[in-house]
Amino acid sequence: MQNRRLENRVALITGAGSGIGRAIARALADEGAIVVVTDADLNRARETCTEIGGSRAMQLDVTSLESARSIANQIEREIGPIEILANNAGVSTMAPIWDLTERDWDFNFDVNVKGVFLVTQAVIPAMMERKRGSIINTASMAGLFPSPKMAPYSMSKYGVVGMSECLALELQDHNIGVTALCLHLIHGFQSAFQTLGLTHKKYTPLINALGWIYSIAICAGFAIMPLYHYFLR
Repeated sequence: MQNRRLENRVALITGAGSGIGRAIARALADEGAIVVVTDADLNRARETCTEIGGSRAMQLDVTSLESARSIANQIEREIGPIEILANNAGVSTMAPIWDLTERDWDFNFDVNVKGVFLVTQAVIPAMMERKRGSIINTASMAGLFPSPKMAPYSMSKYGVVGMSECLALELQDHNIGVTALCLHLIHGFQSAFQTLGLTHKKYTPLINALGWIYSIAICAGFAIMPLYHYFLR
């Protein structure tokens, strides 16, 4: 049997009811992790669990510190120590700045930035006590380069990148690794290979055969495995 590098490591993933979160859940499960799939929509979290198998679904409101602490405590108590945290929950509003409402702005920052802050704050005390853990935050290329008609999303992802850099410095003495996963528009393997600086044309047959979800699995693998190597051995 192939050696699975995250065997029995407990991984908490937010926003894992669909899309990138579901793909990260699959990637970590394939490496043997015990995946806790969380989402604001419990039914979608359950769908992910059904698809990947061997996981647990929980409802989590990332904008609530009470909800984040409750889920973190429940996982530690019933499943085991959280060694991997994937802050993936995110939203976006597309409109020029003059058409945005205050509610649009708050919605993006509450989920994309405050959500990462609150869930991380709920999880890291136990990681710090054990001096062991890895955190991956789903940011975006929009968090590195400005994007038109995406001001609140782009600025919130700049915030995720900045928070990740601060956390990496603050947690390095606690043996906890932190990284930000900056993806481009996800349509298929093309975007994943562009994100990794590769020419996707060479891989067109593979792209057509495997589909978009594995592109995220590859990106998540590139991000998680170095953290595994240095912080979870």
